[in-house]
Amino acid sequence: MKRFLFLLWCFVFLQAAKANGWSVETSENVFGYLGKKVTLPCTIKHPISNYKDSITVIWKKELFMEGLIIFQCLTTYSTDTNGSHCVNQAGDTQEIGRYMLAGNPWQNDLSLLINNLTYNDRSKYFCRFQLTRKEDAFEGKTGTELLIKGPPSINHLSASVDRSGVYSVVCKAEGLPLPNITLVEHGNMNSSLTRNNQSAIKMGEARITAVRSGTYTCVTMNEIGKEERTIQFCIPAPESKSSAAERGNLNTITIVCIVISGVLFGIIILLGILLIKKNQAKNLNPERLIFSKTKPASKFEESDADQIYVNVSQMAM
Repeated sequence: MKRFLFLLWCFVFLQAAKANGWSVETSENVFGYLGKKVTLPCTIKHPISNYKDSITVIWKKELFMEGLIIFQCLTTYSTDTNGSHCVNQAGDTQEIGRYMLAGNPWQNDLSLLINNLTYNDRSKYFCRFQLTRKEDAFEGKTGTELLIKGPPSINHLSASVDRSGVYSVVCKAEGLPLPNITLVEHGNMNSSLTRNNQSAIKMGEARITAVRSGTYTCVTMNEIGKEERTIQFCIPAPESKSSAAERGNLNTITIVCIVISGVLFGIIILLGILLIKKNQAKNLNPERLIFSKTKPASKFEESDADQIYVNVSQMAM
């Protein structure tokens, strides 16, 4: 409700201002080209004769009165009689340099120059001026619609396969007016165009089902220009049932061999462990340890001892 009352007040004020000699005249539509520059014309009138103080120039985007300010500068007649010093002081720092005053405010010309146009510049623009006193201000109600035209540009061309194994070629291109897109495969023309429901859309898409390997060309065209791009890809040959069966049998045999090898390897390791434990048990037998430490006397050693004893007995006698 407040917004409605505000706009109603603005309308009444503008009508009264026009009757008192205030006005802003702009073009209804202006066409610009992508990457180029464009001028939005604006001519003002006010009832103050021989005015030589200061003028504030303002350009807004999208909405009347409440729009985003993209350009604002102040020029003073005593130091800037042609408006060349009226430099933009508003908007994004990266965008300030794209907007410049193209006219001379002291000759009632507030035309705006926009450099390096992009698709995002497509919008409605409103011209406003203000004299020294804040109440001495006026803004054009109708505004200027800026329309951008651009040549077609292919930004995506690819071949892919979905989960069901169906191959397709997709081509996407942008441009204004929205370009026609055609996919050519082996001399057969196949075309489909998908449009987005957004008002400022400039993207189109064409898609065809690929049934064989080869070269596919995307051709996109509008009133501004034309572009082509080519892609080559190969669709794998379908596998025969016999090959699939042989590969399945080979996989089965491989799995069985791996299992058998694992079992044999486990048996070998187990036998090795048992053999090591058996040898350790033999080395720890008490009888083998005593036998190895106590060496029995030989018969030769016993007879020598007896002979020595007899000789000693005879000498004592």
